[in-house]
Amino acid sequence: MSRSKKKTPASTIACCKSQKADKRICNRVFRRRSKILLAKGRDLPVRLREVMDVWGFAGDGKRYWSDDCRFFKKLMRK
Repeated sequence: MSRSKKKTPASTIACCKSQKADKRICNRVFRRRSKILLAKGRDLPVRLREVMDVWGFAGDGKRYWSDDCRFFKKLMRK
């Protein structure tokens, strides 16, 4: 695997590798609150942002890198 490369030139902005754990927690909270509100007969949340703040996740989103970036080769490695 020494020569494997990413297909898409994108990575997270902050220090984390991915936001997978935060997304799992957010979806669990969303499903739990939906279940509780359904039992009470209230309106259900429509989006994840109504349940958790996405800005509180580990990373600050993704950024696409161009070829002229000085770290491009390093970012494209797996």
